[in-house]
Amino acid sequence: MKKQIGLKLEEEEIAILEKLGGKSKGVHKLISDYRDTILGKKVKKTVEEIFYDSLILPSDPRLRETYKAFLEAFIRSGARMGSLDFWEPELTGTTGFNGKAVRGHFRKLSASRYVKSFGFLFRPSLRLKEGVEKEKFFDIHERFHDFLLEKGAYQDFGEFLWDNEDEK
Repeated sequence: MKKQIGLKLEEEEIAILEKLGGKSKGVHKLISDYRDTILGKKVKKTVEEIFYDSLILPSDPRLRETYKAFLEAFIRSGARMGSLDFWEPELTGTTGFNGKAVRGHFRKLSASRYVKSFGFLFRPSLRLKEGVEKEKFFDIHERFHDFLLEKGAYQDFGEFLWDNEDEK
């Protein structure tokens, strides 16, 4: 059942609705898009969202942040295990937590088995959510790995500016 309503809109808002096919069609389209977003339809997830949506993460937000930072550093390093002394500077820089907090988080993550230790070396433990196929996760992991490597890639343009000053 359709009902007629009245709206008071700014000129800019009316212009946007006109671009969407007219006032009525524009409002219907905006409501439809909003409904689809809320219900999870038509939502294009980023590589990062797809990866983390496949995993069971710690419920505590601080532990989750430390775990995600450690997981990303671990993947970026080529899955190389390291001591906490090795990982601590990167984790403190990424999360903003001090070294004591990171070590406390690691103790809790180790106790809950989100982080596995082999002597003094650590690696993250991955727990897949129910319904995530192992074979599909290999592809998700590979895309996330490539995403992390691209995310940190940059060219230092300063070397072109400042190295040439010596030659002048």
